[in-house]
Amino acid sequence: MMFLVHQELMQQVKVPDYTASERQSVFHQAVADEKLYGGAAGGGKTAAIVAESVTLALEYPGIPVNLFRRTIPELNKTIKAELVKQCHAYMKAGHLIWHGQSNGEYEGRSYVFDNGSCITLNYLDNESDMYRYQGAEMPVIGVDELTQFPLAWIEYLITRNRTSNPDWPVLFMSGTNPGGIGHGWVKNRFIDAAPPEKVFEVRLPDGETKTRVFIPAKLDDHPDERFRRDYNKQLQSISDPSLRRALRFGDWDVFAGQVFTEFSRHLHVVEPFFIPNHWRKWRSMDYGNKNSVLWYAQDPASERTYVYREYRTENYVPISGKSQTINDLEAGESIAYGLADPSIWNGSANHNDKEGKTIAQMFDDEGVQWQPAINDRVAGLAMVHHMLGIADNGLPRLQIFSSCVSLIKTLPSLPYDKHRTDDVDTEADDHDYDSLRYGVMKFRTNGKPTIKQAAWVQRVKQRNGRIT
Repeated sequence: MMFLVHQELMQQVKVPDYTASERQSVFHQAVADEKLYGGAAGGGKTAAIVAESVTLALEYPGIPVNLFRRTIPELNKTIKAELVKQCHAYMKAGHLIWHGQSNGEYEGRSYVFDNGSCITLNYLDNESDMYRYQGAEMPVIGVDELTQFPLAWIEYLITRNRTSNPDWPVLFMSGTNPGGIGHGWVKNRFIDAAPPEKVFEVRLPDGETKTRVFIPAKLDDHPDERFRRDYNKQLQSISDPSLRRALRFGDWDVFAGQVFTEFSRHLHVVEPFFIPNHWRKWRSMDYGNKNSVLWYAQDPASERTYVYREYRTENYVPISGKSQTINDLEAGESIAYGLADPSIWNGSANHNDKEGKTIAQMFDDEGVQWQPAINDRVAGLAMVHHMLGIADNGLPRLQIFSSCVSLIKTLPSLPYDKHRTDDVDTEADDHDYDSLRYGVMKFRTNGKPTIKQAAWVQRVKQRNGRIT
């Protein structure tokens, strides 16, 4: 990508006023439908996104460029400040005008170029904000700090990443550090999918393909020597080694705010093996569209627990369909009991059931029984930590079969809640974790939890011990 010098009568104004580092140049020259830049703090991510946005706005008259952070204060402190820095002289010459409010012709919070292009600063801080952009065509989207966003929000934005103008490019670009609620999906989408700097194809359900690429950068790649030196001092003073590694070196295997820092694939993941018939087995479920069911077996000799199976849905599946899958998977097995979120016993299932049955009752009608799990989030987190911990024999109390790919992917990617340090961030993909929490909390009680609805308890008891 060539950065332009705007000729204005007797003077030249460099726009953007920006000199790309070697790594930033690689990012600018990369050609892909989706590209991610960054990894470590101080690599010049925001500057690169802004520079590419300004250049595209100058190269393609009339094109709308949309840049995103979660909040307006973040926009003002980073993207807007960088825009002003790179375009100060151009603004002073009157070629780039700020429109703080929508005027019918331009969106609010927009910089409008004299060629009709505009760069709009957008926020996306909750799910309802997504629908502010419904119907919009956004040929160029830039997201700063991508890991601060849930996948569903970004996937909705990408549905806006389109144009009816055949002369305009379509591009989704982003920058980020490791960590945040989106760490897991960003790592899976860009970091684990291919080696750095390799443009790779992703096949879509209709057979079409799109391309992605990750361009890593570290503090050492920043072009300003004093900035590198001063910022390095700040990063090296961080006491948390995981946070220091994540921010200084862009280490995607650890990150700031990671909950289960003790999780290790080497220790906690094992290859599947035959489970003896005399081992006790049970299951757990976090109910919802993103439904997670986990199965457990405990070795009576070592008392080690294994998660040996998972069943995860990403979209709506009726209870009959979920029950059929569970019954099929358990065929020939003896499952002692199932533990589920107590909320499935509350009120009507709201699944067009004319009798107003609870979700638990509807599962029971399909031959799948549940008991209410202990839903203490603080105690549950402590118990998961305990189970991941090392026992006296040098191995973890809990190990996971390598076939449980969703749990292995999501568990180590969970961050802490920003406001509650004794809980995970529920905006992250915590469905497998919640199911795991229900499953291991059995070790916190000697008796079985009781269902409040007395009539329902009696009905279950009459079913010849199907729940034992």
